Amino acid sequence: MEDKHRGEQLVFGDFLKLHAIKVHGEIAQIGILSWNLNHLERCLFMGFVSYILSRIGYFDVTIYDDSRYQYNPDKLMHEYTEDGVFTTDFDEDAWVSNISRGLAGWTEELRALRDQFGSASVDELEHYYWWTHVFKHTENKDEIAIVFLPNLSEWIFYRDPEDDPERPWVNFPLRPNCQNFVIVEPSEYKKAKKVSPEKLRELRETLPRVNEQASFVSIDEFVAKFIADPEKKQIVLENWVTIRERVLEALLKGNPIIVLALENTQIRNAEDLLKQSRRLLEDGDLDHAVIDAVRACEALLNVLYHKNFGKAPERLELGDFISTMRTEIQTEFGVEVYNDLEYIRRWRNLVVHLEEAGSTLEKNTALQVVARTEMFHELLNNILLKPSQR
Repeated sequence: MEDKHRGEQLVFGDFLKLHAIKVHGEIAQIGILSWNLNHLERCLFMGFVSYILSRIGYFDVTIYDDSRYQYNPDKLMHEYTEDGVFTTDFDEDAWVSNISRGLAGWTEELRALRDQFGSASVDELEHYYWWTHVFKHTENKDEIAIVFLPNLSEWIFYRDPEDDPERPWVNFPLRPNCQNFVIVEPSEYKKAKKVSPEKLRELRETLPRVNEQASFVSIDEFVAKFIADPEKKQIVLENWVTIRERVLEALLKGNPIIVLALENTQIRNAEDLLKQSRRLLEDGDLDHAVIDAVRACEALLNVLYHKNFGKAPERLELGDFISTMRTEIQTEFGVEVYNDLEYIRRWRNLVVHLEEAGSTLEKNTALQVVARTEMFHELLNNILLKPSQR
């Protein structure tokens, strides 16, 4: 099992696994989702590096105007407001919001566009094989440049006929008069270590020869470089893990199509239970028809919980789901559907007592429970299949 405080597991957690899931939807829907995943991957990469530097007093001068910046070490992030004023009233919520929205759109490579037009489209970042941000320490004003490298493709190395044939030219936008760190996206670094260790070693050795103030580092080396104290490192990384998980939750909330794919087993289980419940109803086995409908309803509410909260629930029963998600159910489906679920819950409890008393259900009651569960299943499917918003 990978250490959650190392490499790609630290930066991305379970995020990269989303690239491997099979989703079903319209072409436009899947296209938007693919864009969201690829872009958020870059934003998590940059967000992690920026977060580490922020914890030791460095702020991003590529994004923030130094002349209007006041540093507060108790805050994690800083806000650029519409009127052009930078504030420091940013906490964990702000990190989640900015990483989710695409903070990585501001780069040194886009500075000319930013200076000319006042802003740069975050879409522009997708066209860069690398991008650069400059960070400044709030006290000693020391600057460092971070070159974010999302892959290690062949274009990194090329031979100039007039150059020394024994030395590859490392084509990075290194900033003069400050320390430069080239940081590879951690899953790419891991792959390069396995597939092209010689080329990776060549790059690591060549970069300092090209620029003595430049270093090529893995994400683990980067963290160790700036946070050496084990206790502080543990706290900082645990805080990052919390932020990262909330970013993932925000992604799932905004893209029900992902939840539909992740919860495919639950959905299929609910469908099977509903079919079985209908057969039992027709055969006159009313008690078990209601029990299976209730189990199907619980499976569907499990999916709804995942969609609304961005994570799978702990083990909950029907009543727990309904009380926990009362507001969400009424907002998304209406009061009538909430009342239907309460009706199902009440008869679920009554079935248990009727069995104990040796009594039986009326067929009309069992039919109501099964039919209302089937209707909820249909409505939930419609919600999950709505196009995601970019």
